[in-house]
Amino acid sequence: MRALDLGEREVTTLAGGADDPGDLFHFGDEDGAGLGRRFQHPLGICADAGESAELAMLYVADGYNHKLKLVDPNTGAVAAYAGTGEAGFVDGLCERAQFSEPGGVCIASAEGESPKLFVADTNNHAIRVIDLETHEVATLALSGVPIPRRMLSARPTTAFAGSALPRLASTVVHAPVRAKLASGEAEIELRLALEPGCKRAEGAPSQYRVLHEDGLVAARSVAGRIDGDVVLIPLGVAGPGRVRVQALYYVCEASSGACELRSAEWSVAIEEHARAGRRVVLDAAAHDR
Repeated sequence: MRALDLGEREVTTLAGGADDPGDLFHFGDEDGAGLGRRFQHPLGICADAGESAELAMLYVADGYNHKLKLVDPNTGAVAAYAGTGEAGFVDGLCERAQFSEPGGVCIASAEGESPKLFVADTNNHAIRVIDLETHEVATLALSGVPIPRRMLSARPTTAFAGSALPRLASTVVHAPVRAKLASGEAEIELRLALEPGCKRAEGAPSQYRVLHEDGLVAARSVAGRIDGDVVLIPLGVAGPGRVRVQALYYVCEASSGACELRSAEWSVAIEEHARAGRRVVLDAAAHDR
């Protein structure tokens, strides 16, 4: 770990490194003070200044050691702070918690709350949160996070019709549906009626997919935007078959403006019947939230 004096413009080694700067094999997991202490692929660093710069402590993400370490910038003393040194995904007290190649750290706090250390836990694909007063590690729960646009088409076209929408951890998979339809032009009525106080997020890339699975129903998959609480999707019936219907839509609370991403999926088995109707209704409202 290097330190740069912004006044004198002098660079010194605070901790880690070796007497021989060409020694590329001076790495490991060793606490202590000053030159020669060992890290292994340290990446992120942030300072907790406390009440004055003289009391500052540095938090370091020691990647390949799967630890967070504390460094005293005044003495160069290095001490393990969080993580057992074994790669894993365990919350709890700092000395028992496990990370997998933590790569970035920062400190933030909300008014009236204790400061938190946020850790980018690279291989666990998670953000971990350490309470700097209780020294407990938790995992930041994410909800309503938009799906990256590379996974979606903002304007679904036939080019996207054959690709399924991503299934989320919160996706509601409805019970299989069986329906009888007359041959010819039919349709799926997709109902996304929302609870009072909620509305669809205007301009968001809400959309549906109808994916052909087998038989002679909707032999061509269909993609389209969701622009209302009720969507009519054309379906060609030339015999029995099965389709998978997916809906992905953004919902906002009118009062707070808080938005979330919702997802629903149905498997629909169609039987052809000459005297049957031409519409099958799929209702997601009962399973929202």
